[in-house]
Amino acid sequence: SHLLLLSLFFLHISTLLYGLPDSQSIIDAVMRESLRSNRVKACDGEKLTLQCPKNTHIQIETGFYGRVVPLSQLCGEKEEKRQDKVSIRTVYDSTCDVIHAQSRLIEMCDKRRKCTFLVDPFTFHEDPCPSTSKYLQMSYRCTPVSFDGSSFCSDTEMRLECKEGRRLAIYSASYGRSPRGQPSYCDLPPKHLINTECSMDVLPHVLSLCHAHTACSLSINNDAIGNVCPSSVPPYLHILFMCVNEEVFSEDALKGELPSQIELKQFNDHKRRDEINGSGEEKEGRVNDDGVSREISSVLNPINQVLHDASFVNSITSTPRPAPSETHIQVQSHNAIGITHDLMLIWKFITENKEKVLLSSIISTSFAIILIVIACILNQFCPKKRLAKDHRVRYTIERSNLINRSHILLDGNHQSSFVDMADMGDDNYMGYSFHTNNRSF
Repeated sequence: SHLLLLSLFFLHISTLLYGLPDSQSIIDAVMRESLRSNRVKACDGEKLTLQCPKNTHIQIETGFYGRVVPLSQLCGEKEEKRQDKVSIRTVYDSTCDVIHAQSRLIEMCDKRRKCTFLVDPFTFHEDPCPSTSKYLQMSYRCTPVSFDGSSFCSDTEMRLECKEGRRLAIYSASYGRSPRGQPSYCDLPPKHLINTECSMDVLPHVLSLCHAHTACSLSINNDAIGNVCPSSVPPYLHILFMCVNEEVFSEDALKGELPSQIELKQFNDHKRRDEINGSGEEKEGRVNDDGVSREISSVLNPINQVLHDASFVNSITSTPRPAPSETHIQVQSHNAIGITHDLMLIWKFITENKEKVLLSSIISTSFAIILIVIACILNQFCPKKRLAKDHRVRYTIERSNLINRSHILLDGNHQSSFVDMADMGDDNYMGYSFHTNNRSF
């Protein structure tokens, strides 16, 4: 408690001297400090397992492998047994440090849910002091990585609640309206304003209310959050969040005593007072009902706003404000760099989830092979071949009947007649020729 009071005192002094810090730096501090730092140690020859709950992954913070303290203070008992209880030095006067230990830990365990390895020089690919018994000291956090998205319409109430033993982890929050991703169950703006972009980042506000809490609620209206859209454009709140195990958060975050959380609350209160007094420092364009650009107080500096989709960027121009007869609607244009960034994220996901990608590829290939085999089997019993075979059989029987009845079609003196089958065609046409005696005229 004394440490918390001391932190708040210095925070108050720094606020008076330098003003409120940047919102993004506060958000980063809350995200980082609210997660529990797990510190572990292991001696040479021991097997160590790092594990995080569902929807989180390992994030390595620090890592040391070597020795800087005497054997009598850390990992000395196993060394005594290994030397068959031979007397060893009680003072350890040398230093052994594997400088690439942390990078090796990141390579093995970072961004994984579970990681198991043996603590020995072979694992770290380096041993600057083979005759020295070493130990591993490291710390890591379990960072939430999977989030659910929800949208809440204007004039409703947002209510988030987690099951027992779980807490809310907030990733992003925006209020307003965007042409992309509009919820179908919320009211739509007029057709001439359907592409209006009037959203703002409200993550500081939602973060201070909900992050590391079991439940939270918020009224979705302009009075509680702010107003950046014209009156005829109904806004909505869109957030990304996830319920994760309590063990992910630090004790101060669970108690609501995190200095950065208190700092964030002060930032929100100060920002709210500026809005009420109309003394906002930043100005930005806003689209009104008549389509004319107006200036309003900005809740956050637009430069610090989080763009959730890297494929789009806000169109920023330095041209003067248009005349009242002109319309000015902010839209979003495609960004080639953002698309490249998305492709890099896809490639990064593939490289980080090689096992899943390989398994999916094997299953897809096996399924395709099964379909091909089934198609080949069905092709053997194709109806066309049976019909063609039956057609040839009927053709042969019909021809045989015609041949057998050919003598009836001829005259009585059929002894010198014969059937010429050379003219037999597909239409079962039969030609006849007769032998006649040579006649003289």
